[in-house]
Amino acid sequence: MVNATKAGIERTPTAQGETHEAQRNVPGVPGFDAADEFEHRGWRFFCSGEQLPDGTFHAVVRYRAPSDDLLRTLRLGNERFASSTDALSQAREMATQWAASNPPGPTSPPA
Repeated sequence: MVNATKAGIERTPTAQGETHEAQRNVPGVPGFDAADEFEHRGWRFFCSGEQLPDGTFHAVVRYRAPSDDLLRTLRLGNERFASSTDALSQAREMATQWAASNPPGPTSPPA
């Protein structure tokens, strides 16, 4: 599924040196309206704002497992948002908070 959604992803560097990919309105994936893939502290996160049956959105944080590059779910947000972009913003915040309280990931440069 993820490889099919890679078309049209825009990669931009951030001031913190992260690699940042963003995509809106992912084609062929209903309710998956906003997504962002970025690297932070050696972890490769894939965050999204996903629509729930009631029409609201929640934040979802996944990471790419270094052994096989598959996406694995890390956290699901409990808060509900009116837009996918608000949920995506919350997912990015959840990912960076998680990375701050865990050891650097496997892609971190040696200290």
